[in-house]
Amino acid sequence: MARPVTNRNFSVSNLSVLAHELRPTVAKNKKKAERLIAQIQKRQARIAEDFYQMGVALEALSRPALYQAAGHKSFKELLSARRLLKPTTAYKLIAVVDHYSKAQAQQLGLEKAYALTRFVAATPAADLAAVLVRENPLIGRIPLDRISVRDLNLATARVRRAATKPTKDPEAKAARRTARELQRTLRAAGARSAKVRAVRMDGEWHVRTDMKVADAEGWG
Repeated sequence: MARPVTNRNFSVSNLSVLAHELRPTVAKNKKKAERLIAQIQKRQARIAEDFYQMGVALEALSRPALYQAAGHKSFKELLSARRLLKPTTAYKLIAVVDHYSKAQAQQLGLEKAYALTRFVAATPAADLAAVLVRENPLIGRIPLDRISVRDLNLATARVRRAATKPTKDPEAKAARRTARELQRTLRAAGARSAKVRAVRMDGEWHVRTDMKVADAEGWG
């Protein structure tokens, strides 16, 4: 027996009503997106001074509701079409905003702030970059407030090499295997930038996942 087609007509009608109801929201998002784009374009020549404000604007524009309202299919497409910044620079600015207050970011500067987020991501401890800025720990033998971006990047590389050394601990092996399997799954599902590591915190093994904002869209 054939199924009635009334449900299809009903759903189309509902979609039309929904589209009409959402029109004011889309228009509001479009206005906000265009305002943020104009702010970024204005600040591009002063990125060294205005990088934090640019990061705040970019973080907002990376949300689907805003870049779609501005007429773009993805955040990367928006960056290219509006001639804003390269994706790598945009994601660097967003990462700084995600990890620091404005005062902390300005204290460190863009490059050092971003380098510190990479160092924290590489360490097995559950540190927060903002906490390290307040505590000013030694990284190697150099206090954080005196370490250069180059030395910070070298420290990050050393931590990552140490994390990949073979281990005889069966629990650690199992945790790393789980992390590798999850990374393969995420990448196969489209999150090409996904990196998953096993870290030990408070006596238990955890997995830490990192990926680009663009690859994370649609996972929420």
